[in-house]
Amino acid sequence: MCLSAVYREKIDGSSVVVQEASSLTVSDESTVRIKTLFGEETVLSGYYVREVNLLKNYVILAETNHD
Repeated sequence: MCLSAVYREKIDGSSVVVQEASSLTVSDESTVRIKTLFGEETVLSGYYVREVNLLKNYVILAETNHD
């Protein structure tokens, strides 16, 4: 089973949102729901999925611009 790390903007230790995500759902234009294998949920508003790398098991989220 492959779990993915979810990051904000960059791949580094300080930007980790969830280390071992089992699912990620975009519920509207700027709300991302991330669940772990154990059912813990993290909800981020104001973000969108910028990049998904299935080979390296990571997802990068970026902030939406509300200018």
